[in-house]
Amino acid sequence: MSINIGETLRFFRTHLGLKQKEMLSEYTDGSVYSRIETDTRPLKLDELLDILDVGSINAHEFVTFSHLDKEQRLFRKLLSEAAQNLSHKQKKESLISYYNKLSNLGYRNIRETSNLILIKLSFSEHWEEIDAVDQEEVDKMFRYLMERKILLQYDYVLLSNLMFKFSGKQKRLIVERAFPVKYYEKRDYITLNFSCNALTNVVTSCLYNKEFEDAKRYLETCDKQEKTIFNFQFHLEVKYLKNLLAYLETGNINYLQKIHSFIAVLEDSGYLEQAENIREEVKTFTHAP
Repeated sequence: MSINIGETLRFFRTHLGLKQKEMLSEYTDGSVYSRIETDTRPLKLDELLDILDVGSINAHEFVTFSHLDKEQRLFRKLLSEAAQNLSHKQKKESLISYYNKLSNLGYRNIRETSNLILIKLSFSEHWEEIDAVDQEEVDKMFRYLMERKILLQYDYVLLSNLMFKFSGKQKRLIVERAFPVKYYEKRDYITLNFSCNALTNVVTSCLYNKEFEDAKRYLETCDKQEKTIFNFQFHLEVKYLKNLLAYLETGNINYLQKIHSFIAVLEDSGYLEQAENIREEVKTFTHAP
């Protein structure tokens, strides 16, 4: 994987209109900076952070521009495009090729394992070339997650995707293990987003299985998550799930009306796909035409 640190530093420096010497901190040797930009001199993390600080360059933004996670971003893009158009020949062939590559690896890291399982969950019912996730895989991933001292981004991705496959006991144990998120204030938005997805998925899976008491317990865990500008959508979805649970338990039409009002707000705000997904989900639960 090419990180292109020097190239990215040069990109920011030239676009900021700075000379090389203006990117130097008191800890950076001026004689080596030009070699840093040409990637001919290794760069220590503390040196990079000093340079970014002098240039007032956000570290997360720098990583994004450096294509450090380019392969993963390309995978997510391909996955989304293939899911939106299952008959698109080129997208299908590209995703199946990547799936075969992952399947044939003698060793897979957790990112590759997470990607493989996501492909299986998303496409095994549509494409015969893709195998379904079997119980052995589910149990293996459960044991892996339970043994982790701290869950990182791809662990939460894996957790989010497998919630519908875990047994009731596995869900209880893994939620206790994964929440609250350790070192919450140090996590990036993507990691926290997947952790929130894991919680809404475990609630939804309980509703499908009519495990209403378990759903209530997990909704309490949802309520304990911090409320910030970055996860307000999560808390809106939690409110929707609370209304759905209340309707399923009581049959009170007022809860269903609240759900339809929420769908209308999504539509008015331009979130048409999300609104349609919730509408279809409600039909599934209520058997409405």
